[in-house]
Amino acid sequence: MGPGYHDLSGIGNFASASGIRKILNGTMDTTTIREWVPEATAQVLEETKLQRSLSENDIYPLLVYRILSSSTERLGEILASGEGLEHKLKRALPKSSNMNELKSAVKSKRYTETRINRLMIQTIIGLHKKQFFKILDDDILYARVLALSKRGGEYLRYVKKNELNRIPILTHIRKEINEDNPIFELLSYDILASDIFNHLLFGEIYSHSDYVKRPFVKI
Repeated sequence: MGPGYHDLSGIGNFASASGIRKILNGTMDTTTIREWVPEATAQVLEETKLQRSLSENDIYPLLVYRILSSSTERLGEILASGEGLEHKLKRALPKSSNMNELKSAVKSKRYTETRINRLMIQTIIGLHKKQFFKILDDDILYARVLALSKRGGEYLRYVKKNELNRIPILTHIRKEINEDNPIFELLSYDILASDIFNHLLFGEIYSHSDYVKRPFVKI
């Protein structure tokens, strides 16, 4: 219903996430997106007082560093790599000056854009096949609460108190999980990704880090 997944236009009450991000990148004016997002979302964007949102090219220098500092064999260990992708990545880098050029140089009928996108992010955070399948084999699972209402908080306390949850439910990582816990092996990738994002967007890590951030509570 409405625009496609990457459509940059808005139709009626619908717009793609790509379209909304493009508008914000161009103006950072929440009034232009209010008809396409919940009012609470517009308010959060205003309260954060962001001067811009991030684009793929903001993480491009990090990707360049990772590719340059990794051997072809090491790149081949990235989860989405294989089938010669690591060689294409190494050859394409010197001919590229931004993320779009690099993706275009690597993409083909054999390698879809979705897979290339996964490869880029996994290369930056260092997600390798061995680590990923170990997490799967060890059946490491958790649920992390990002936001809740007052009623939801009461329900969550009830669930935890009566031990009704089959997997850990996390609301405050720093207080609930230490680095010796097997869950931290998976959780560390979430924390790393958010730390990179927050450093690029806010210029600092700690106050916005997933490690210390608690869920948004709707009053």
